[in-house]
Amino acid sequence: MRIVTSAGSKFSICSGGHNFNVNSSSIGTGVLIDLSQLNQISLSTPKDTVTFGPTSSFENVYQMLHGMGVSVQGTKNTALSAGGVILGGRFRSFIVLYR
Repeated sequence: MRIVTSAGSKFSICSGGHNFNVNSSSIGTGVLIDLSQLNQISLSTPKDTVTFGPTSSFENVYQMLHGMGVSVQGTKNTALSAGGVILGGRFRSFIVLYR
């Protein structure tokens, strides 16, 4: 990031890539930071904390927690990744305002 920002390059971060706004999950000229490998999901030993990466789909989160007596607040569209839902959520009209 220091190299990218010090060079004045534009960059975009891609979590799941489900945002249809221009340059939200891609970039024409610049650096694309792909978070696709950050998809780990874990449940703490006392079962009080669920940790998951930004590209974990809610389908995988729900499947991992199924039968464990634990749930998380997420989305009905289980194909979406956690990063986009948590950061972009249902406030799509505001996404373009704060880029």
